[in-house]
Amino acid sequence: MQGDGDYPRPLDDRELAWLRFLLPGDRPGYRALWERASALLVLGIGRWGEGDMVLGAAGGEVDPEAGMTPVLSYGEIAVTDSGGADLTLSLTLHAADDEGRIELQATTLEGRPVPDAYVERRRWSYAGWLPGAPCPATGMPVRQVGLDDEGTILLAISPSRRALWLYDGVAMTSTPVPVTNFHNELMVLKGIRDPAIALDHTRLFSALDQFSDAELRSAFMRYNMSFRKIDPERLSKPSPAVAAAPSLLARLASVLRRRG
Repeated sequence: MQGDGDYPRPLDDRELAWLRFLLPGDRPGYRALWERASALLVLGIGRWGEGDMVLGAAGGEVDPEAGMTPVLSYGEIAVTDSGGADLTLSLTLHAADDEGRIELQATTLEGRPVPDAYVERRRWSYAGWLPGAPCPATGMPVRQVGLDDEGTILLAISPSRRALWLYDGVAMTSTPVPVTNFHNELMVLKGIRDPAIALDHTRLFSALDQFSDAELRSAFMRYNMSFRKIDPERLSKPSPAVAAAPSLLARLASVLRRRG
């Protein structure tokens, strides 16, 4: 990668290859994102330091105070560097902020700098997943929960990876879903108040068989009210209880109003 004084600059060939990996061209929902992101410049390094590249249009600037936007795509590449060390590259692409800037993060899980040269051993991404396939990270089974009447929108849950993502069968995209907020909505939905259970989001995976498809579907609908991942009109109609129940953000807002 180029030095700190070389910004703004075009994306180099390796960075473009990372983007293409995260935004595969055979998926219609990623096509427009690729065309937009690949034409941007690297404006500089973001708040997380080396490897956190802020992409934007000519004339744009890095805003160190800007909040982190949701993750659009994530993948990993297992490599061996020139010294024979095995490393795992972690690649994360975030949604554009209000100024049209996009963060592309390239780091290693081992905390070492991304090597200038390496031999690739394996790669996987959520973007490459299709219904019926195992977890792309582990090769283990994935639980699929239909979220619409047509069965084209799925919530995919990987107990082995402890991850979940939303698959849109029309756009053919897989969007990572943060575990904690989803689990919070599931606990509220089930009326579980015991902190040892309600605050332990790992139970979503270790006790996955204790949650029905209907409960997981309703929890996602509640989650989607506060943290929009997809147009609610495309989802199955929620039950009256789910539709009437306040979302997590609504409940927090109510608490803050009472305190004020």
